Amino acid sequence: MNDLLSRMINIALDDHIGVIIQPMKTPFSVPMSDCDSRMVLINSIWHQPRELPFQLAHEIGHIENGDVGILRYSPYEGRMEMAANMYGLSLLVPAYFQDVDQENANVDVFMNALALPSCLRDAAEQKILEYYK
Repeated sequence: MNDLLSRMINIALDDHIGVIIQPMKTPFSVPMSDCDSRMVLINSIWHQPRELPFQLAHEIGHIENGDVGILRYSPYEGRMEMAANMYGLSLLVPAYFQDVDQENANVDVFMNALALPSCLRDAAEQKILEYYK
């Protein structure tokens, strides 16, 4: 998982997005992005550490999608959040599956490995199918 998080950090840095990973107030303090200054803050003590690569990819999505202001992580609500989810998946799928043969690609293993919300299963499955085309 650290390798996947490192890949997301490198993608952010390559796109001139700053990343701060540090303990926040509680394990439930959500990550955030400051789209205007192109900075992302990730909670290093998040209660579900497997989710950190997706959180970072999601927050990168907000910035790359041209969203504005300071946004707090919420993968469930609204069109802007879904667009950030899709961008995040488009970063994670190639990074996760790059050494996985197509016949071994499994959306449920992917979802579990990254503690992805179940509402993203169909979108993740579609991104995986597109990856192997």
